[in-house]
Parts: sequence; C-alpha cells; structure tokens
Amino acid sequence: MARIVIIGASIAGHTVALKIKESCAGSSVTLLTEESYPLYDRRMLTGVLAGERKDKEVFLFDKDLYARKAIEFKSESRVISLNRDKKILSLKDKPAVPYDFLVICTGRKFSPPQIPGIKKSGVFGFSSLEDLKQLKAFPAGDTVAISGSGVWARKVAAVFASKGKEVKLLTGAPEAQEAPVVPAEGRIEAIPSSIVEIIGESEIQAVRLKEGKIVGTTIAVFMDEYKGGIEFLKHSGIEVRGDSVLVDERMRAGCDQILACGAVCALKEGPAEMKSWEETIEEGLRAADTLLTLAG
Repeated sequence: MARIVIIGASIAGHTVALKIKESCAGSSVTLLTEESYPLYDRRMLTGVLAGERKDKEVFLFDKDLYARKAIEFKSESRVISLNRDKKILSLKDKPAVPYDFLVICTGRKFSPPQIPGIKKSGVFGFSSLEDLKQLKAFPAGDTVAISGSGVWARKVAAVFASKGKEVKLLTGAPEAQEAPVVPAEGRIEAIPSSIVEIIGESEIQAVRLKEGKIVGTTIAVFMDEYKGGIEFLKHSGIEVRGDSVLVDERMRAGCDQILACGAVCALKEGPAEMKSWEETIEEGLRAADTLLTLAG
C-alpha cells in the first residue's frame, strides 16, 4: 500500500487527503502541519480580531474527522528538509517520515523582515490562528504600526482604528502599493515608507523608518512579504520560481512521486497568481486524481 504524505493542513492539503480516502479507503494518508490545529478558514481571522466572530467559528473540521477517515493527522510537525533519493522528510524534534508519494500544500504566510529588533515582544505577523491569539492577548497602547499595502493589511488597520487606536500604515514605496488607502475615521495615517528597525529593550517602544523618522508604537504587525512555505526544499532539487513550486497541469512537481497544489505552487508555463478558495480546492481535487492514477 502506497504511503501518501501531505505537508500542510490548509484547504488544499485537506482536500487532497479527503478525496484520496473517499476514493480509496485502504490507502495510507498522513497529513502534517506545523500548526496545532486542524483545518480552519483563514479568511475569518480579521473578523475574530474585530470581535465579529468567535474563535471557534473559524474551524471547518475537527481532529476527530481525520480519525474517522483513518487519516494520520500530525500537528506541530515542522518539516525541515526533503531527501528525494531516500524519500524521507526530516522533521524538527520529531522522527523522520518516509513517503512513497508526497504532496506539498504549505501555502503562504506573512514573513517579518530580518531587521534589528525583529524578535522583540510586540512584533507580529498575521497569517495564522496562533498569530491571531497572540495578537489579541497582547496589550496594545494608543498607537499601532502595520507594515503592508495589501487588502489584508488594510483590513487589520481598519480593525484597530475601529477600536480607537491610532494606526500608522507603512505602505512601502508609492509604486508598490496595491491600492489607495482610505483612512478610517481619520485614525489611519498611510505613510509611504518601510520599517528598518524595532526600537526598545525587551519590548517594542518605537519603529525607525527608512528615512530615519522614529514612530512610537507598542505593536508592529508585518503584512507585506507574503512568502511561500518552501524553506525545507533547499537542496532538494525541486524546481521553484521565486517562492513558488513549479508544477504541470496534473500538479506534478517535476516527477510522479512529488506533487504540489494551492498557494505555494505555480504552473511552469504561467505566472504565480493569487488563488481563490475555490481555485485552491479545485487544485487539491486535481492533485488527488493524479495521485489515485499514479498509486494505482
């Protein structure tokens, strides 16, 4: 029986796992995720931050579903390297995982830049449920700095503004902005600059902008660099372009044993594009169909 291992409990990885089990109940399917949770809807995170939804509403399924479907669900399992010759995944602080077929569904997340002070308390990304919980639990002062020009950065800025915070929205260079920023009740100041240093002792007290200006803040949220989860593929020989795994129309990443789908991948013959929830599900189904054919 072929061992199918899926990296990432996103909607893409979840779709692959369920389709394989529904079509071939006797197959061996392992679903790895570096997070602590089963599938949840990331689109709802800003609603939870705003207090419009409860934390539990973001979950689409629970861990019991995987047990009922005989899917081995391994949370808090961070993949750190791939050995294609031996067909083995190395995990951080956990035993290695062998595979016969591998599906990469690691998605994308906001990655804070490597600048001085980035490890200080009060500095956040905003890509996951854990990010959300940490951000909600942190006592915010009167001013919040958010780095990013995209729609998600603007939504988070609007949430903080609605809570009475003064928001400094660092949008980068004007030509890099995705859309004009509309101030919310005068509480959002859009600044065409970027953060180059986090200032403070153990906790953030201010940020330094590239022009040298210092802006006082108790929280900095970085939402500008949206990177694919491909760090573990270094030296693996998997073909990538930028931070996207390159695949063919059948979602194969250069060979029959390794596939990829969802936000982390791009077609070899096309550009990397933002994908809708529905498009990601469709890719997961296509990858599952390819696996079912290859695994016999």
